[in-house]
Amino acid sequence: MPQYVKQRWIPESGPGIPRRDKQGGEYRAFVPDLLSGSAWVIPPALAKQAAEVEREILALSRNDASGQLESIARLLMRSEAILSSRIEGIAPQVDKVVLAELAQDEDVRGFKESAEAVARNLKVLRSIEESFTNEPTITVELLERFQSELLGDNPSIPRGLREMQNWIGGSNRTPIGADFIPPPPGQVRELVEDLCAYLDSAQHGSLIQAAIAHVQFETIHPFADGNGRVGRALIHGVLLRRGLTQQTILPISLVLGTWSHKYVDGLSAFREGNLSGWLEVFLDAASEAVSQASLIAKQLEEIQSDWIRRVEESRRSDGKQRALRSDSIESKLLRGLPAHPILTTKAVQRLYGVTPGNARKALERLQQAGLLRTTVLNKRGVLGYHADDILDLLSR
Repeated sequence: MPQYVKQRWIPESGPGIPRRDKQGGEYRAFVPDLLSGSAWVIPPALAKQAAEVEREILALSRNDASGQLESIARLLMRSEAILSSRIEGIAPQVDKVVLAELAQDEDVRGFKESAEAVARNLKVLRSIEESFTNEPTITVELLERFQSELLGDNPSIPRGLREMQNWIGGSNRTPIGADFIPPPPGQVRELVEDLCAYLDSAQHGSLIQAAIAHVQFETIHPFADGNGRVGRALIHGVLLRRGLTQQTILPISLVLGTWSHKYVDGLSAFREGNLSGWLEVFLDAASEAVSQASLIAKQLEEIQSDWIRRVEESRRSDGKQRALRSDSIESKLLRGLPAHPILTTKAVQRLYGVTPGNARKALERLQQAGLLRTTVLNKRGVLGYHADDILDLLSR
């Protein structure tokens, strides 16, 4: 049975600490049930709803707008990384995030650490996408690696499973009066090992499993930092591992970011023993995420149709009567811009295996057609070509 365990808090001492934070005393930490061997029975109505939403997700996976599911998936993955970070209070501009991604491969300036943090969130999503698809076993060490990738080089935040009590809400200095207090550190490893075993199982359907894995992870809160972003990424990992999706295409953070009160209510319901209350919130959020992803895919298709029209008009104005070849560099760029909305000549070389001269000419032709805007990205005058239509779509 899930239970609250009494713990004793020994407060900090020293100057500058408010009196209320110097008070020690008892607090109650919540310890959830282990997932292995749980006898949960999913109510028929919720099981039916889960099946319906799974069909919606499968239909979304088949949405091959202009034959570009890969680009749509990468666009949705970036949207998910940005929105998941905003829930944590990290909210740089979209173009700065893309620049931070680009800086992982070449010398680019013009962004701050907050943009790097979102770029690392995107890296974690990619790692989970690869690992949950290919790794034979999900382990504690794998989850710890995701957290380490998320934190980057920040030396002030402990890595791996926490060895201290954490809490949500209330004071930064004491758990007494907090909104929620996760399990004591001595019980974290057993709970996470049990969660990993559940992630490797097929005890429930894909979407139900994703819901339970996420709420259990957030309840354990196993890390000193990064729990929210890693926990939301685990949703995608489960769906990938079970074969419901082939790529990260469900922008669940887009919904949870606007459903903050409902989300917290759902978490609280689970911790009070009401699994159905949590599943109702999660399944509704997943269905809304499918709707949002379908809308983004439709908007992308409209943008790309407009791009093709503008490119053909530009070609005709230059006296070129033949349509753009599907194997040309410009066509490849048109298909790839949703995944890479800021490019340099070097990036085009790296992505498409072309010469510097041909990369630059293709970018300049799309700029001439009005699809790309240029900025200077570093002191050496390297130009960045921005697809503002995509950046604006991600900013909505």
